[in-house]
Order: sequence, then C-alpha cells, then structure tokens
Amino acid sequence: MLLPISSFLMPSRCALTFALSLPLLSTAQAQRRTQLGVQAGAGLSWTQQQGAASPSSWQRPSGQIGMVAETRLSNQLALQYGLGVTLKAYRSYSDEVFNQGTADEVRLQATTTTHLTYAQLQTVAVFAPAGLSRGVRLLLGGYGSMGVWGRSADDLTETRPTESRSYGSNYRLRFGYFGGSGGGFGILGGGGSADIRPFDAGLLGGVGYRRKAVQVAACYEWGLGQLLPGYLERSFHYQAYLRGASLTANYYLPAAK
Repeated sequence: MLLPISSFLMPSRCALTFALSLPLLSTAQAQRRTQLGVQAGAGLSWTQQQGAASPSSWQRPSGQIGMVAETRLSNQLALQYGLGVTLKAYRSYSDEVFNQGTADEVRLQATTTTHLTYAQLQTVAVFAPAGLSRGVRLLLGGYGSMGVWGRSADDLTETRPTESRSYGSNYRLRFGYFGGSGGGFGILGGGGSADIRPFDAGLLGGVGYRRKAVQVAACYEWGLGQLLPGYLERSFHYQAYLRGASLTANYYLPAAK
C-alpha cells in the first residue's frame, strides 16, 4: 500500500534544504581550490503518481548540458555546483469510461507524451575515500529547476456503442508562473489556467569515478515538486512527481591558482 506523500515531505524538505544550502559551506577556508568545467549527460525520466485515478507511466529519454564547478574541502571531500539546461520527458496512458451503462457510453483511451525543458541549479556533496584526484566517489545533493518550455502530444481513441475513432493533438504547455497554478508553487498563487507548475526541486544521489580531469557518474533523481496545478489535481484526483536516472560526464579545466 502506498503511503501518503505527506508522510515523506517533512524529512525530504529538510534534506533538500540542507542540500541546496551546501554552497554556504565553501567559504570557510581560503586554501580550498575550485575547478571549473562542463557537464553533459543522458538518461531516462518518468513520473510517479499519487492518487486514486493515477494513469500508467513509462520512461522517456532525457538529457542535460551545462557548466560545473568543484570546490575541494579536504583530500576526500568536495562540493560540486552545476548550472545548465535539463530535458525531461515522460509518457502516460489512461483508459476511462464515461456515462457507463447508458446509450451515451464513451470509452476514451489516451496516450500522452510530454517533453519539458528546465533551467536547473544543483549542489552535490562529494566523498572520495581514495582521494579526490582519482577513484570512486559518492555523490549526494539536491537540485532546483525552473520550467522554460514544455509540449505534449496526445494520441486518443474514442469508442462509442456505434462507432470508434482515433485522433491526436499537439500543444504547448503553459507554466503557471503568475497565478495560473491554482495554488502552490505559482509566484502569486490562485487562478486556474496553467497546464503545469513552473518549479521543481528534489534530491539526487549516485556513484561516480574520476580519473584526472574527467568524472563519470550514475545518479538517481527524486523529484519533490508537484507537476499538476492545484485545480487539475482536484479534477483528475491524482498528483505526479518527476523521477530520473542519468549517466553524466564532467570535464574539468586546470585548477585556478
């Protein structure tokens, strides 16, 4: 049995607050070195739903590209900061019957593929048992992101007692920045015109390996931000949260002296 999402929110929010505040720790010692670099990666993303009427969800390819910095705290500890663009996608399927048992009964089957583009900031703590310059490293941190573009494509099949037809639609998603989210995560709240909430945040963790100027890492992302605006959640009777798994590569420039 799925536990209510509220049972995870308090510890998850505390962990996320700690993760995103990690940059403050990097100002304590003058001898720390910082390396700048670039990051690129690819993986899979999907949604996890909470609610009685949750549709099925499948993975879709995802990717990211941006800049990264690593600040050494000790021989085994470091902080990584990343700023870039991340592409996420997911596919969902629903099968609903309306006016069941009447002459107007309609069965609607819908497959929806959604693509989202976010500007993302992430902070990750690095622990390297054998040293930061080479070897295995453990990664744990958090991210915050803001939606900049989104699009969905629907493939629908409508079945009635006397006929069946299929059709599709393709439309751009509206982010609820200024009051369109219908409550929560919209800058001004209220309203009911947005297709998706504009902000996401979550935790990430994984394992990596560094050799000289290159790091490769496999990470899992656990999104805490709700995707559906409040008015859609009340209408559809479920909520969706992003999940992801990725393989990334960092290339670091020589350390600043």
